[in-house]
Amino acid sequence: MSKLSEDKNSEAVANLVDSALSYAGLILIPGLIGGTILGNRILRIYGPDFEQATAVLSILISACLLQAYQAQLTNTLNAINRPELSFRINAVFIVANVILNVVLIYFHGWVGAAVATALSVAISLIVGYVTLSSIVQFSVPFGEIGRQWLASGLMGIVVYTGLRIESTYLHIGHNLAIVLALVILGAGVYFFALLTISTRFRATVVDNLPARFTPSL
Repeated sequence: MSKLSEDKNSEAVANLVDSALSYAGLILIPGLIGGTILGNRILRIYGPDFEQATAVLSILISACLLQAYQAQLTNTLNAINRPELSFRINAVFIVANVILNVVLIYFHGWVGAAVATALSVAISLIVGYVTLSSIVQFSVPFGEIGRQWLASGLMGIVVYTGLRIESTYLHIGHNLAIVLALVILGAGVYFFALLTISTRFRATVVDNLPARFTPSL
């Protein structure tokens, strides 16, 4: 990207930004859906005292998702030799995080701290988008991101159904085994759903598979 920027090839830089944003949430989007559904069960692995932090877990995963997109924008600014702008975006995050933590922790405790982090990242993401878009004319790949959400939604339905069946009829009782089984099931559903509905993801998978596996795809 640095070389392309030096060569004034803004179109190629924009294409790289598009690709980066397309895959920034590839794991975190289903992670957010799965973490919200299974958060209580996941935290139960560490002990009953951790279960009260279920809401905090979902909020922090949301913050990580937003940060993944924000990081792509700041990395791009660094790559095109504009580190001062990247620094300003990170400074906005730090200032917003401090202010929001002081306010929200006072009213809402540790949930407020998690919300403050998520809001701070969201603010820095918006600032990052406005800053980079004023330099590089790129488009946000809403279609690809939407397909990731769609596949994650299908995964969520399957995982939630499996969880309800276990808690209502099976009563297996081994929490770790249930969580692992549902995570593996969910990951499989998400992968194959996205592979089916996303031509771009399918092409990426094929391009990265050994040649002997690609003829059938």
